[in-house]
Amino acid sequence: MRRIRSILLALAFAALGTAAGRFIAESRRRAEAGEPFEPSLDSVAMPGVRELLPGLVAALRVHDRPWSYLHIPGWLAAFAVNLIVAAFGRELPFLSALGITVAEAAPDIEYAPPPTPPPPPSPPPSPPPATEVWTTGSPPAPSSPPPLGFRPFPG
Repeated sequence: MRRIRSILLALAFAALGTAAGRFIAESRRRAEAGEPFEPSLDSVAMPGVRELLPGLVAALRVHDRPWSYLHIPGWLAAFAVNLIVAAFGRELPFLSALGITVAEAAPDIEYAPPPTPPPPPSPPPSPPPATEVWTTGSPPAPSSPPPLGFRPFPG
């Protein structure tokens, strides 16, 4: 029960972190464009699973080594990771290499599949044997005698 409660709490704070990160990203975009600051809840719509996943992974991994030594609660890790990914995801190009997308990305973008690696080089042909190889049949091995004192049927 405690584990389920901590996962639900992490899920709630991951959603809050994503919403806060979107709000920060929208505010920064408007400030850079010179537009007036008008807070709206449209940019803070319900996040998708792909946007919640980094925070949930952080919340579940915070109890593993070496992170467990920091004693960070899972809900805080979920909130912080999703806040950073949503707010500063555009400035971190390595996130797109990991497959993490931000909310403003167009949903109809198709990513190219990774290039196929070239086939491995074929091994060089083996040289013929230096001497001729002769094979002969061998007689079957003799059967071993039954162990002493063995009787297949009691009687």
